[in-house]
Parts: sequence; C-alpha cells; structure tokens
Amino acid sequence: MAADPFPQRLPTLDQLGVTDFSNVSPSKVATEWLNAFSAAVTQIDAEAVVDLFLEDGFWKDIIALTWDLRTFEGRKDITKLLDARLAATGLREIRLLEEPLREPVLQKMFPDLAWVRFCFGFTTKHGNGTGVVYLVPLPDSKWKAYSLLTCLDSLTEFPERVGPLRNQKADHGIWEENRRQEIEFTADDPTVLVIGAGQAGLTIGARLKYLGIPTLIVDKKPRVGDN
Repeated sequence: MAADPFPQRLPTLDQLGVTDFSNVSPSKVATEWLNAFSAAVTQIDAEAVVDLFLEDGFWKDIIALTWDLRTFEGRKDITKLLDARLAATGLREIRLLEEPLREPVLQKMFPDLAWVRFCFGFTTKHGNGTGVVYLVPLPDSKWKAYSLLTCLDSLTEFPERVGPLRNQKADHGIWEENRRQEIEFTADDPTVLVIGAGQAGLTIGARLKYLGIPTLIVDKKPRVGDN
C-alpha cells in the first residue's frame, strides 16, 4: 500500500511554530483572507488560490464545483480541482456572512489547537452556495486555510417551491385527479427516473418535487415500504 503523502494530523500550534496570537481579530483575519480568495477566484488564478491553503490543507466540495461529493487533499489536488472547474463554475459574488452562528469566531479547541472559523456566501453559474473556512496562523502572522467547504444550497433555474413559491390555490375537489395525473404522467414524461422506493429514493423524489422537477420512482415491490 502506498504511503499517505499527508498523514492525518491536526494543525497544532506547536506544529505550526506559533506560540501566541491572543490579540487576533477574527473578523479582520476572515475579511483579509476572503478578500484575497475572492480576488484570486475572480482572476481565475489557481496558483494564488492554492497559496492561501496550508501545504496539506483540504477543500471539500458538495456539488458546488464538482457536481459530486469530493475531498481534495493537499495543494496539488486542489490545483487540479481549480484547473478543471474554477472557470467553468463561474464562482463569484463571494461575501462574508456575519449573522449569528456564521460570523467569524476564534475557536480554541484545546490549549494547542485553535483556528478562526467563518462562513461566506457565493454564487455560481447554477445557483447559490455557502462556504465554511477554518484558518490557522503561521509564524509570519499570515493565516492559511486548513479546511474549506463549499456547498451548493440552491439552483437558480429550479427554486424550491417553499414559502411564497408554494402553490397557493386550494385544490378542494380536484386533488385526487391532479394526483392521478401526476402519478400516471398523462401530460408529459418524467425528467428524472429514480430506481428504488426505499428511504433514499423517496427522499430524492421529495426533494425533486420541491424543485418542480417531474420525477418517477419505480420499485420491484408493489407497495412502498415492502422492500
């Protein structure tokens, strides 16, 4: 088995060569890092983006850039991600989030382990998302990303039918007929076919319905729940 180039280890202060950063302003640290990140992303400068990470930092993506659940470990892998997907994704409108529970905060997990955690919003060609960053200090007073998570929260062309987008009409007397047409697809064909009416299949179907995407779920059993 090949040796792991980045054996799992937390970025402790001793490992980073840092002894004290008690006067740090989490908001200032987050703003400066995010401004540099935004500028590099806008210029589609993968090298500048990667320079904002630790050598063994992580970028975890949930369908925002990759349309998949992926983790990229180390600058080399992150560079591959950016070269392949940064320009195509159209990542933009990067902004610091400062509402409660998302605002920049210094978290001291243990006496020798601390980081600045903050969240930011962003937009892509396909929708809006949220990022979560964990920054750790270096001896030269710079802060680098130990971990970055990007997650796509919504699709521009398929907004969830919740709140004011819900069907406001009362379907008294016609609900059964509407439901029959929905099940039988008498008007059109399904956009998505889900195979398996188990918990995962039903969850996917429900989420797609909220997005207004016609979905057909099929199962080898005659009744839902028999699998």
